[in-house]
Amino acid sequence: MISVFSPLWKGENAVAIGFRNLATFFKSKNALIEENQILRDKLASSELTNVSLQTISDAENSLLVNFGRASTNKLIASAVLVHPPQTPYDSLIVDAGAVDGVSLDAVVSLPEGPKIGTVIEVFNKSARVKLYSSNGEKTNAVLERSNVPVSLLGRGGGNFEIALPRDVAVEVGDKILSGSLAPTIIGVVGDIEMKPTDSFKKIMVRSVANIYTMRFVVITP
Repeated sequence: MISVFSPLWKGENAVAIGFRNLATFFKSKNALIEENQILRDKLASSELTNVSLQTISDAENSLLVNFGRASTNKLIASAVLVHPPQTPYDSLIVDAGAVDGVSLDAVVSLPEGPKIGTVIEVFNKSARVKLYSSNGEKTNAVLERSNVPVSLLGRGGGNFEIALPRDVAVEVGDKILSGSLAPTIIGVVGDIEMKPTDSFKKIMVRSVANIYTMRFVVITP
């Protein structure tokens, strides 16, 4: 009896295995379809984000155009050849010069965006940059916390000083922004000094740039 029904049992077993394999195939196919849909959703989300960012950029450019200040987006990437303490007075020597389109008074920024100084001397293939933190250098800026215009006084070594009326709110860690239509961070409040009898308080600000180790800058001609 066993030998008679064995082929039939084997056939039924093969059919069952086939159904299981088929079910596994459809399950895998469905999982693959589901994964593809997730990837498509992520791609659509990414594209939407890019469109949103472009819209923000377009809106900013539109505002600048209305003020007659359209952005040209012409930037010159440059390596820092020499920096403090090899150079005096918080200055840099960069490897871009007149042949690259660098001009006097061009704004110099970190690749991440923060403005750090201006070009004060241009050579054929290099230029000298004076940092805002140079001793005695004055830079118009804004205290982000209260949107109060301030004058940064360079103290050297990547440091600044601000004098503020005692009743102006300011705390350690507050950001100091450039006073431009598209502001970027210049420094961060590091210390606050004020005596009980003083009408003003002295604010010590640290530059966001490490002037002793920076390797690259961006120049806006």
